[in-house]
Amino acid sequence: MRRAGKAILVLAAATCALAASLPATGAQNSRTLLDFGDSLAIGNDPGTVLRFSGYVRDAVRIAGPHRCVIWSTIVRPPYNGVSYDGYNTVLRRAARAYPNLRLLDWDGLARAHPQWFGSDGVHPSADGYRARAAAVAQVVKRCPS
Repeated sequence: MRRAGKAILVLAAATCALAASLPATGAQNSRTLLDFGDSLAIGNDPGTVLRFSGYVRDAVRIAGPHRCVIWSTIVRPPYNGVSYDGYNTVLRRAARAYPNLRLLDWDGLARAHPQWFGSDGVHPSADGYRARAAAVAQVVKRCPS
């Protein structure tokens, strides 16, 4: 995807360690979308909030102060009775703490539009994916050019 001559690097990785490759991608990549939590890339246990907090901090640090990092809140049903609210709290706090981190409130949009999701409560329908893409585009526009 391209916007104003700058690439948007989309990472859908199994671990946050792949964020370490960001500096090597070149200066043209001024925006980075991180979406690790949605795919349980950090593990199945939403109780590992402290570890997740470290991943967020490290990813923003690795991206550097001149790269706009976009991260989506997590939409998943509870795992073993534990919700993902802790992860979303980490993301909201991080967005306030790091000037280059922009948050896509996918959790808020999902709660407002449950019809966008299938029976698993995780995977969006075609309408949901369109809405998510539009929401990502709006967040990208909030990044400096």
